[in-house]
Amino acid sequence: MRAKEFLVQYWDAKAEVRRLERQLAEIDDLVGNVTVDPTSEHVQTSRDPDQIGTLVAERADIESDLTAAKDKALEVMQRVVDMINKLKKREYRQILQMRYVEHRSWRYIAEDMEYDGRYIYKLHNRALDAMDHILDRTF
Repeated sequence: MRAKEFLVQYWDAKAEVRRLERQLAEIDDLVGNVTVDPTSEHVQTSRDPDQIGTLVAERADIESDLTAAKDKALEVMQRVVDMINKLKKREYRQILQMRYVEHRSWRYIAEDMEYDGRYIYKLHNRALDAMDHILDRTF
């Protein structure tokens, strides 16, 4: 596995958490919009007679998945941070931390590190090369 693939694992894990959070919000919205008319006669339809129960069960499943996804994201983040911290050069650690853990833009990183934007890309590539060497020894 190359360095960039290793580092973006955290982005992927965070994206999964956000996806599940959106699903949870949609279900909460649906539960709030389901109405029941107790005075109406029961007519056989293809609709789910227990919409709220179904939504509540689905919500519980998604909450469970969300908890697992958050745990995984934390685990991946810790592995990424641990690997970044193995780099000897402070600049390499700083740029990879800001880009892959904090999800900062290139412009922000350049301003924060007080470097030219073109130099940030060069520094990033060097940091990835250094990370590749560490990963080669680790895996």
